[in-house]
Amino acid sequence: MKKIYLLLVSFGLFITSCEKDDDTGDPSKSNSFTYKGVEYTIDKCDLTYWGISNDVYELSFDLYSNDYEQLGFDNEENRLGNGFKIYIDLYTNSSTEVSDGTYNYGSQESAGVFYNGEFNIFKDGVASVADDNEIESGKVVVTKNGDSYNVTFEGVDNTGATISGNYEGTPTYKDESN
Repeated sequence: MKKIYLLLVSFGLFITSCEKDDDTGDPSKSNSFTYKGVEYTIDKCDLTYWGISNDVYELSFDLYSNDYEQLGFDNEENRLGNGFKIYIDLYTNSSTEVSDGTYNYGSQESAGVFYNGEFNIFKDGVASVADDNEIESGKVVVTKNGDSYNVTFEGVDNTGATISGNYEGTPTYKDESN
């Protein structure tokens, strides 16, 4: 009887140790991004329409933290603020939505291009990375389901560091074309 009990306990421990781990640190599976090994939680997203240029529409996913605010500049022209904000600018065929697809980084003004990415990360009120770090290569993958988007991005910034992340949810639409 004792052997059967030990066998059942051992089997139970084996089964629980084989359960799949919840990988919440993977930015491709959660509303977060990783930069220089640090993971940041994305709390909000705006889908901003900036206007039309050469027959394509300029839209951006603006991802930011709840505590994001820009506070201006100090006496040495350092940007001041709290939280973070990432701009992911895309050329599209619509002024109100982004179509499903992979948007590769490029400078040509044509639909389906990821043409600009900038971000600020503030720590203790001062930009902890260079003002308006620029994403200079990479791609953005967008899937849309109703009003909800899944946006996965990866790239390399102007310092050579990688940035990658994911947002899934319904962004707030803003028209800044005027």
